[in-house]
Amino acid sequence: MGFKDVPILKSSKEEKERLRQPWRQPLIINLLGQTVGYDLLCKKLLQIWSPKGELVRINLSNKFFIATFFLPEDYYFVVGERPWMIFDHYLAIRRWHPGFEPNEPTIDRVAIWVKFPNISIELLLLAKNQS
Repeated sequence: MGFKDVPILKSSKEEKERLRQPWRQPLIINLLGQTVGYDLLCKKLLQIWSPKGELVRINLSNKFFIATFFLPEDYYFVVGERPWMIFDHYLAIRRWHPGFEPNEPTIDRVAIWVKFPNISIELLLLAKNQS
């Protein structure tokens, strides 16, 4: 079967927007530096996020997953400033966008925690005043 035998579906800009609308809030999830099964990852996500509403999960290729929340407070809790970890590995979380290709991913930023043991309060205050 060649490309000439593949049916082509044409749609208007409005139709594409309508089809994409349910996918405006999903998140793309990827566990960095660790491979875990889909079921185990879903179980851990439910444990650490404890969503109040429904959480729909879809397994994509190349260790990427989609998570869709039905309650805004669940969504904003997850996308807040807090970095998330499973098995001591960071979760890369980004908003889904049209045309996302899991086989060509780029991770351009990840929120992390940095701990500075025994740092003086003076340095912390100085850093806060300079930001």
